[in-house]
Amino acid sequence: MSRAFDKFIVGAYVASISLREWDERDETLFYHHLKKRPDIGGLEHPFYGTLHRYDDDWFLKNVRPDWDFVFTCLPGTVERIKNNPQFGLASQNEKGREAALAFILEAHRAVKKLNHYLKRKSVTAVAVHSAPAKEGSKEAFAKSLREIDSWDWDGAKILMEHCDAYRGDGQYAKGFLPLEDEMGAMKQTKIGAMLNWGRSVVEGRNTTHILEQIDQLKRENLLKGFIFSGTTKDFADKHTPPPTPNNGQIDYAESLMTKEAIGKSLERLPADLDFLGFKIMPNPIPKNCEASLVVIDHMLDILKFQTSTATH
Repeated sequence: MSRAFDKFIVGAYVASISLREWDERDETLFYHHLKKRPDIGGLEHPFYGTLHRYDDDWFLKNVRPDWDFVFTCLPGTVERIKNNPQFGLASQNEKGREAALAFILEAHRAVKKLNHYLKRKSVTAVAVHSAPAKEGSKEAFAKSLREIDSWDWDGAKILMEHCDAYRGDGQYAKGFLPLEDEMGAMKQTKIGAMLNWGRSVVEGRNTTHILEQIDQLKRENLLKGFIFSGTTKDFADKHTPPPTPNNGQIDYAESLMTKEAIGKSLERLPADLDFLGFKIMPNPIPKNCEASLVVIDHMLDILKFQTSTATH
């Protein structure tokens, strides 16, 4: 990486108590504190089927007007797969694929709603995924991507976010298409890719697999966004924070997303990334936003320092 980032995209939703239940008072306080942090340039925003999972009007009134947004369609995708295992953009079942396209069309409407309210093209990217688990195909995914790529996204780029691929031994979290198949589908479009540190580590069962995938996408000039999200030696996709000092102790000491591991990835990332960010989930989910802000602030400090020292 040959440039420093001074603002980061934060997937704050996984650190919110509203991931468990809607608490408007605490969520308003949470956003109040997030908006005061100049290093937060915007949010990775979960798309479940409407602009906001609970209250579109609340969301529009509480975001910072100058924030940028990266919509991730994974939360809504995973939610729908629970009821329909054949749901997904890569589904070989045509009804399941068409249902996924209809879902992405709702994301398209939400992008325009947010942009209209903020009176600017605030959505940087929309992340889509090669669901469903095990049953997907490169051909079906390519067909879906071509259609999605033909829509007017009001300035947002469509990015394929790679999740861990299916494994025959059952040791997978998402089980979507291999990166090679996703890249084959993407090459038929103008769509780029984004990576999530933790999901690639989950897939490879080590902290070097992510470096290989960065290089793989970089060689094809496809890597446009990167999100740091941690895991541990159990290789669960649970957004573990990095080891975090707390009153003389170290929380999340088991996290594989150490400062050293973060630094190695930053050194490999291309200089022309559209965005860099993170999403980390306190465990257990806190009763209020204060504990979440501690881990968010620590991760901001790590990235600010690491990106400044990784430039060359």
